[in-house]
Amino acid sequence: MVIVASAPGKLMLAGEYAVAERLSPALAVATDLRVEVRVTPGGEGIRVSAPALGLSEVPPARTPVVAAAILACGFAGPASLHIQSQLGSGPDKPGLGASAALTVAVMGALREAMGAGPLELHDAIAAHRSLQDGLGSGYDVATALHGGLVRFDPADGRALTLAWPAGLHAVVLSTGRGASTTAMLKRLDAARRRDPAGVGRQLGAHARASRALVAAFESGDAHAVLRAAAAAEQSLDTLDRSAGVGIASGGQAELRRAIEAAGAVARTSGAGGGDSTWALALDEAVAERAAQRAGQLGYGRLAAGFPGEGLRVSAEGDA
Repeated sequence: MVIVASAPGKLMLAGEYAVAERLSPALAVATDLRVEVRVTPGGEGIRVSAPALGLSEVPPARTPVVAAAILACGFAGPASLHIQSQLGSGPDKPGLGASAALTVAVMGALREAMGAGPLELHDAIAAHRSLQDGLGSGYDVATALHGGLVRFDPADGRALTLAWPAGLHAVVLSTGRGASTTAMLKRLDAARRRDPAGVGRQLGAHARASRALVAAFESGDAHAVLRAAAAAEQSLDTLDRSAGVGIASGGQAELRRAIEAAGAVARTSGAGGGDSTWALALDEAVAERAAQRAGQLGYGRLAAGFPGEGLRVSAEGDA
């Protein structure tokens, strides 16, 4: 029996560096862009194929994310794993959390193949965190597993699904340049060692703004969301100026100016330094105008719908 599992990419709305420091919950939404894993039993050992990465029937060690997921599940094979992804890879990836989605999809498929029961969030987070020098908060894994608009609290590891606020319009714009969250977090840590008091104050302000934005989404008030989103973006910019992390680099600053010039609110999706940015507005025409202005500067609209479904696992015929 072939097991097929898929998990969605994510787009962050609130939390950024605050959730990494366990100072605030995070908020992210699952997209309709997904990664799919097909597990076919039999053959010799465990082999992995991923056409997007140019891999065909290679050992799991060639794909660290897959190797970590296999180890976490205790899967011994034999089997062939075939991976297809819509989430991008390499230097131009849009920051959709491909490694988190792949971790969830592989673990979901392998647990089904083993008859081990549903995937638990804490197990998936532990497997993914092993690839991030222990720095990952887990919000991206929670979003990939549960789908929808997800509030994740690193303090207790719990995830809650929220409704998208009525009247809140959004488009997502890509800088066309990928960014490494782990590298950004390491730069923040280096800045804190240089100036613990100053960076600590800015992190505290960023955490307060992040918590206020999460609360605004929980309220369902689109007007409150826009006010809180603008404040959260300002706090992120102030943190960047204080710590020199490079959040506004990679096209983020220019993209933010274009969005704001159109009358929308810009919201960095994740750690910045590239990847994607939200344009939020109460009027759909304003959000579309922001996309047009960004397009004139060479920034494309991300072809991703949201909210998307979480982990899906099914069996498909005989192997």
